[in-house]
Amino acid sequence: MTRVNEILEEELGPVEAAERIAELEESFDLYYDAIQRGTKLWQKATGLHEVLPDTGELVAWLLDLVHRTNPDTNRHESVVGEPDAAPNSGTIVPNEGTK
Repeated sequence: MTRVNEILEEELGPVEAAERIAELEESFDLYYDAIQRGTKLWQKATGLHEVLPDTGELVAWLLDLVHRTNPDTNRHESVVGEPDAAPNSGTIVPNEGTK
């Protein structure tokens, strides 16, 4: 049993702790699988098959990809809530016209 498990059991009791741990593990698995899928897309698009992108850069690249393939979406609204409030992300494959 890990220290985290012990702390959760002390605070929540064994049944609730086990449920919380299962929930956290499921959340991590979803995150991990999504990052793996995104990494494979990034590697294929960039040709950098032996490189693992920084997670922040990967997310920015994926958002840029979404906005390029769906031009009707507001570029930064889904990220910060205001149009054009976010700076250029410096993604690997920038929009045409960005520097």
